[in-house]
This record gives sequence, C-alpha cells and structure tokens, in this order.
Amino acid sequence: MSAVLLVVLALRQEQIPYPYNLKEPVSAAEARELLLAYPARAASHFALLRLMGDKSPLAWQLSESEAALWLAPSNPYVRDLYASTLLRMGKTAEGLREITRSLANSPSLSTHFYLSEKLLPWLSAAEQKAVEEGFKQALARGYPDALGSLAGFYARLGRFSDQGTIYEQAALTEKDRGKKAQWLLDAGLAYAKAENQAKAELLFRNAITTQPTDPRAYQHLATAIYGVKNDLAGAKEIVSNGIKNGAPPFALYLALAEAARKAGSPEDSKAALSSAKAEIERSSRTGQDPFPLYLLLADAARMAGNRDEEKVALLAAVDLRPRSSDTLFRLANIYMQENNFDRAAFYYRTIANINPNSADVFYQLAV
Repeated sequence: MSAVLLVVLALRQEQIPYPYNLKEPVSAAEARELLLAYPARAASHFALLRLMGDKSPLAWQLSESEAALWLAPSNPYVRDLYASTLLRMGKTAEGLREITRSLANSPSLSTHFYLSEKLLPWLSAAEQKAVEEGFKQALARGYPDALGSLAGFYARLGRFSDQGTIYEQAALTEKDRGKKAQWLLDAGLAYAKAENQAKAELLFRNAITTQPTDPRAYQHLATAIYGVKNDLAGAKEIVSNGIKNGAPPFALYLALAEAARKAGSPEDSKAALSSAKAEIERSSRTGQDPFPLYLLLADAARMAGNRDEEKVALLAAVDLRPRSSDTLFRLANIYMQENNFDRAAFYYRTIANINPNSADVFYQLAV
C-alpha cells in the first residue's frame, strides 16, 4: 500500500523542473505576479523591466535593474540594461564603466544588441571606446571569443588597420602553426581592405613561410595584391611557387584566373581555367570526387565573365549528379540568358520532374 501511494504521488509531481516550468509573462501584470512568486530570480526582475519599458520612472528602473544585476552579475543582458538606465539618467561615467564590464564578462557581438551592424555606428565615441576597452580586457584574460569579436567590432566600424593589428599581434604569440597562419591571413586581408598593400603582402608571405602547402596565402597574394596592381607576372610567379611548394594546384589556378580577370587579360584567365579543369580530371583519376570541384570551376568562370567555361563545368557536374536541382537550375538560367529557350525549358522540366513543388521552376517555364 505504501509503495502504491508513493508511485501515485510521484506521478502527480510537476514533470518539468523549476525554473523551466515557468512561463514567460506577456503582460506587466503577469510579470508582477511572477516577481512576487520568485523574487530571488533575476529573470523575474528583467521580465518586469522589459514589459514596463519607458512607462516607469527611471529611479524605479534603476532599482529593479540593480536587483536583477545583484542576482545575476555575469548576465550581459541585465548589465547592459543597467548601463543603459545609468546613461539615460545622466550618470555617464558609471554607465560607460558598466558597458566595459559587460563586454569584459561576455566578449561576444551577439550578446549585446547595440553591437549589431545597424546600431553600432550610432554609438557615441565614448561608448565605442568603452566597448573596445571591454573587449581588450577580455582578450587580456584569454577569453576564446574575444579576439574574433574585437576584430568584428573593428570591421563593422571600418577600422581595418586596427583589425589587422590585433590579428598580427595574435600571430606573434601563437605557437600552433595552423592558428598562426590563420591569424596572419586574417591580418593580411584586413590590411588589404585598409589599402595597405605592402603590409598585407608581407603578412601573406609570412603565412606562406609558416605553412607552405596552404593555398590560401598564394591565392590572396595573386588576387588581393597582384591582381589589384594589374601585375599578372607577379601573380603567375606566386602561383608557380605555390605549386612547387606542394599547395593544391586547382585552387591556385582559380586564383590566377581571377587575377588575370582583374588585370584585364581574358586569354590568361581562360588558360588558367583550362589548367584548373585539367587538375580536376587528374584528381578524379585518383578517386577524388570531382563534383564539388566542377562547381568551384563554374563559380570562377562566372566571376571571370567566361560563360562558355561556366557552362562546360556545369554540364560536367550534371553528368555526375543528374538529379542535383541547384546545378540544373544554374545551367537552365545560363541558357535563359543566352535566349536558348529550348535547352532552358528542357532543364527546367527536368527539375520539375525531380521537385514538382518548386514554384520557381514553373515560373521560369511560364516566362
């Protein structure tokens, strides 16, 4: 009898444990009831503040945000709300210190609403400086997300030289060769955006020294440095050096095709694409799946403005994956652009047979 009673009591217990059994309030009245029931829960104070908005006095908002912060001092959302209240009350120095502390505790762009791409430029110079200082404190503590978040902060503000500097500093102290090469590449790309080509070239070459078989540094040198300077000879030389050092030739030939396009040489671009195609055929004989390589080749041909090479690459990809709707759609669109409506309709109908629920395909057929 006792065992049966205990089983019945156990089955009647709340199935979802606290605090996951609490529902999010949708009105200020519900938020007040939740706060009275659970006053030592930071989320209760935060919910009431959120639902009351600017309708309540600033002094009350400050009191509630202080209570929530005392209960959850490491919560970035609560601290940001507290900082915002201080700033709206004219307590600028205190508010800026709280922003810095919030970023130091949670160095992530996603946990602070005011760091979105739309809102960040609207921050005052003092507020931006407080955010930057918080990121730097987190970086000094060795928080994993701090470097990427600070770099993203600089990028959103267009401060690419500062972005390059922090990546370069990270590379100087990094022992892992893979991470070191990555930081050097990121630094080089940032300096390239800042139009400091000399610095970018130096860092890309340092990345090559760190990892000679990584194709990315050769690619960036060919496209972001020599291609921009219309130095096709330099691009060819760096691609040749990369192949000699054991970097994958396919990726390097694609980079050379883009560099040749930037340098205004369609003949050299076409030759590079042909070399890349030959590499696909060579690698396929060793058992490598050529399908994704043909798609990359098609992308490179499109960027180079070579529609014929793009079409050939997509046709080869379709032969390998005849039911790939995305590839068929790209191919059909090319024929549409060429006013070859019979071929376009053929591939659109093929897609319709594979995916009869695609509205885009029937629309294109109607066109």
